[in-house]
Amino acid sequence: MDRIEKIKNKFNDAILEIKELKNDQDFTLEIVLDTRDLKTVEKYTREIYDFLENESLLGEDTSLDILSKGSDIIVSIDEIEKFIGKKLVFSLKKEVMNTLEIPGKLLSVDGNNITIQFNQKGLLRKVELNKENIKEVKIYF
Repeated sequence: MDRIEKIKNKFNDAILEIKELKNDQDFTLEIVLDTRDLKTVEKYTREIYDFLENESLLGEDTSLDILSKGSDIIVSIDEIEKFIGKKLVFSLKKEVMNTLEIPGKLLSVDGNNITIQFNQKGLLRKVELNKENIKEVKIYF
């Protein structure tokens, strides 16, 4: 049984979707919970993380993203400036730094460009994204 099946078996009632995304040399395990309640997301985030650690299912090359369902976590590009200093997940139309998805902290918005800070293999990096290359922005939990 692979780790996705183990997670589904343990948390089936709470999970809406699980995806494994490959980014360059690393993996992101993205779990969408069947809730919009922030406290429930926080509770399951701790429980899922502890389960993955205890079962040795979260390797050093894997990051974990746990999100709530629904449109309330989607950030409009037109209102992105309200989220400066917040952690967001940027889904891209074309690859930037060998990936189509970058979780990071929004640093600034300047016209058509957005600057974010993200963790790449333990190093904090900055990258500028063109708004036209952004497919979707979600709040990062």
